[in-house]
Amino acid sequence: MGNTKMYFYGCIDDAGHYLWDNENRRSSYETEKQWDATNPFPMAPPNSKLPREERIALSVDGGIQPHGRQMEHQAALHHRKGWSAIGFWDRSIDKRQGSCGAFIMEGEHDFSDIITIAKEQWPNVMKRIGVLYCIEVTLDN
Repeated sequence: MGNTKMYFYGCIDDAGHYLWDNENRRSSYETEKQWDATNPFPMAPPNSKLPREERIALSVDGGIQPHGRQMEHQAALHHRKGWSAIGFWDRSIDKRQGSCGAFIMEGEHDFSDIITIAKEQWPNVMKRIGVLYCIEVTLDN
């Protein structure tokens, strides 16, 4: 599992939600545009070609996190178009409501595999956010 490339969306050291690769590099604007054009879990910028409702519903920025109250440590697992993602609410750095995080990776992976890989590739993030519990699953292949 260690060779699998995983992306993280959220805060690393400071407030500000960005897409990060597994080498801890923050994405550029061009990378984000390419991501939104090709990935089934977009960052949902206003200039995205997806319809607004789909951008919001599938966005790593508040769309794939569990519905209802924004409870930390609760996560939602999604499978879509050959990718897997877990979204969760995270106020460990940015204390505002709506602050969230997500782990995204190519391939279909179950919740425990994603958590295992996240612990390998994002140990500081996982230590900071603590335990995540899967409370929702969406399969859309």
